[in-house]
Amino acid sequence: MVVSDYYKSLDSEKEKKKFRDKVLELTGMSIASFYNKLRAESWRPSEIYVINTIINQ
Repeated sequence: MVVSDYYKSLDSEKEKKKFRDKVLELTGMSIASFYNKLRAESWRPSEIYVINTIINQ
């Protein structure tokens, strides 16, 4: 699944914030980096691994 598609599929801003905050916590990236990567789909393999783990929880 494309990360941006998953993010857009979340129903509320609260769910989007929870997802974003968990990604930031586990990867150590900044909010600006998160949104840049979300827009450009420029995730590193290690970040994709973390994101897939979050999605599958």
